[in-house]
Amino acid sequence: GDLSAAVRPRSDQDAFGHAFVAMTAYLRDMANVADQMADGNLTVQVRPRGREDSFGQAFVAMRAKLSQVIAEMRSGSQAIATASSQLTASAQSLSEGASEEAAGVRETTASLEEMNAVIGRTADASSKVERIAVNGAASAEESGRAMEQTVARMKVIAEKISIVTSIASQT
Repeated sequence: GDLSAAVRPRSDQDAFGHAFVAMTAYLRDMANVADQMADGNLTVQVRPRGREDSFGQAFVAMRAKLSQVIAEMRSGSQAIATASSQLTASAQSLSEGASEEAAGVRETTASLEEMNAVIGRTADASSKVERIAVNGAASAEESGRAMEQTVARMKVIAEKISIVTSIASQT
């Protein structure tokens, strides 16, 4: 409701009027607390007027719960950031492994060509080259699939980090 209205007791003996003034002042105080919390200030002090002040107690509980939720979100965000870093490191390692494997495949191919020239075109040498080439292609295909999966997972994690960061920056 509108708490800007001026409220005055009709006389010094107007108990209802004085109670109404006190209640309106209390509601203004609590509205100020709610405004500060809505602006993201969870350090605002809420002081219930007693054990029976269920409205004030509810504000205390709400502030505590909001602080807990934000702390949990920050913790979750940190966990996602850590996981993202680990995934990035794994992707880098996989990339390096794929490069090393490609270099290994190139070396193997060069060795096979040298052997082919020395041995000639025997049936046994041709069979070995075929097997090695098939294995190399399968390994290269498997590495390519692993890289595609890693990139897709990194995109999902980046989207989640963006959502958590956006939520955290709003609080």
